[in-house]
Amino acid sequence: MFQFAPLPAIETMADDSYCDVLAVVAQCDEPLTYTNKAGKEVTKRVMHLADKSGKSIEATVFGSGATDDRLQAHADVVLAIKGAKVGSWNTKSLTLWGDTHFEPNPDTAEAHDLMGWWRHTGCSMQRAHISVSGGGGGASRDSPRILFSDIEERAMGMNGTPEYFSVNCFITHIRTDQRTLWYIACPNCKKKVQGASEDMLDGHCEKCNAPTTGTRRWIFTGQCNDPSGSRYVSFFDDTAVRLLGGRTADEMAPTKESDSSRFDAHFLKHSFQRVVMKCQVKSDTYNDEQRIKVSCQNFEPLNPVAEGRRLLAEIASMGA
Repeated sequence: MFQFAPLPAIETMADDSYCDVLAVVAQCDEPLTYTNKAGKEVTKRVMHLADKSGKSIEATVFGSGATDDRLQAHADVVLAIKGAKVGSWNTKSLTLWGDTHFEPNPDTAEAHDLMGWWRHTGCSMQRAHISVSGGGGGASRDSPRILFSDIEERAMGMNGTPEYFSVNCFITHIRTDQRTLWYIACPNCKKKVQGASEDMLDGHCEKCNAPTTGTRRWIFTGQCNDPSGSRYVSFFDDTAVRLLGGRTADEMAPTKESDSSRFDAHFLKHSFQRVVMKCQVKSDTYNDEQRIKVSCQNFEPLNPVAEGRRLLAEIASMGA
C-alpha cells in the first residue's frame, strides 16, 4: 500500500525518515560500479525525479536495482517507490537501498495521469530542483557536511565533475618528505615558470608569453583524520600559507636548505589543528588508473560553540 508524498513535501521532512513517491524519471544516468573503502564493489545509479508540482529531486539507487533494465536514460518511466530514505545530500535527496521497493510504470490511474502530464507539459517545462548537484557553482559550494568515508561510499567525483563538501577533521601530519613542496610560479598568472630553478628564479611564462622572475608557491599534501578514517588532502598556496602560520614558500626555502630539522619542526608545530574544511573532490587518470584527489578550498578553526549549536539543530530536526 503506497502513501505517496508530493515532492515539495520532502523539503520539510527530517533526514533519515522514509516516504513513498510517485514521480517521472526525468533523467537517469548510466549505472556506475566502484570499490568502496571496505574493498567491496558497489553499483549505484543517479536519477532525477519530477512530479506535477514542477519540482524535481535527485534520487540514488544502490545495489541490484541500479542495473534494472526498466530504468533507461531516455525512456518515459513513471516510478512508484516504497520507502525511499530522505537525506540532505546536496540539500534534500532520496536514497533507494537494495531493500527499497520500486515499481516502474504501475498500472494505476495516478500513474497514467502523471505520464499524460509529463508527455504533454512536464517534459518541456522548467523545473525547480529540490536537490542541487555538487558539480556546479553557487549554492553547491556550500556543500554538505560529510565524513571522509562518504567519498567512496557515494562515489564522489567519479562522474567527471568536481564535487564539494565540508568535513570536521584534524590535520594530523603535513608531509615534508615529498620531492617538492612548492613550484616556481609566474607572479601574474600563477602558472609554472619554464626554465626557472632553485638557483635562478628567472624564466619564461608561456601563458603571459613574457620573461619573468618567479615566486615559490606551496603545493603539498597533509593527512587529515575524522571519525571514519584518514585521507590525504592537497593544499595549494592560499590555504597552505594560512596553515603554516603565514609563512610563504619563499620565506621557508632557505631554512629547508640550511636547517632541515627546524624546517620540519615548523610543519610539526602547525599539525594537529582541528578545523572545518571545505574541499573539492574529483577524479583523474594516472598511468591508465583512475584515482580520486581531494583538495582543500578553505578551512576555519573549529568553533566549539557554533559546532555544538549545529549538532543540536541537526538532532532537533530528526524529531521534527
